[in-house]
Amino acid sequence: MNPKILDLQKRLNELGYGPLEEDGKYGTNTAEAFILYQDEIDPDTPTVVPAPQQKWWTSKKFLGGVGTILVGILGILGYSVEA
Repeated sequence: MNPKILDLQKRLNELGYGPLEEDGKYGTNTAEAFILYQDEIDPDTPTVVPAPQQKWWTSKKFLGGVGTILVGILGILGYSVEA
């Protein structure tokens, strides 16, 4: 839970851009409410919203590294892995 996002969600709800679940997570509903809020303030301002954070164990680098280690272990044990 991110306290800054929680504050943002509370404020967006107070301003009528909800209902948002006040959980401190920057998800799709929070992003859409924030974009609506920014559009009402100044429609000409480009909206830059950070993407939801990806869990470290689902990153391509991590999964590729695990795959490489597993293939190496299988090779040491005498198995061959076809692509």
